Amino acid sequence: MRGRPPRPLNVATDDIPKLARVARNAALPWASVRMARVVLALVRGDRVQDVAERIQCDPATVWRIARAFEQRGMKGFGPMRERRRTSRPHEPEGGHATDLLPVVSSPEPCLTDG
Repeated sequence: MRGRPPRPLNVATDDIPKLARVARNAALPWASVRMARVVLALVRGDRVQDVAERIQCDPATVWRIARAFEQRGMKGFGPMRERRRTSRPHEPEGGHATDLLPVVSSPEPCLTDG
């Protein structure tokens, strides 16, 4: 066995059917479905490297998903997700986005050489 021994991922038994529903739900965002599939695979005892290869991502992503589930549980999945933005929206250099409106809504055609 290569690598470090797997760190167990503790999941409440009543969360497993919920995770299975999220993992099968095509109406949810792909990120939520992938997270549920990763958690279920780790609960089954699959190796991080094997899970990463199966879902075509980096092993660090699998670790991040597992740790996020430990912290947030089911609140991090699907429509139940309630994460706040960590930053405010980006503004163009030198001012607000509304300063660009006269340029964007200009009725003059764009002339090109050629």
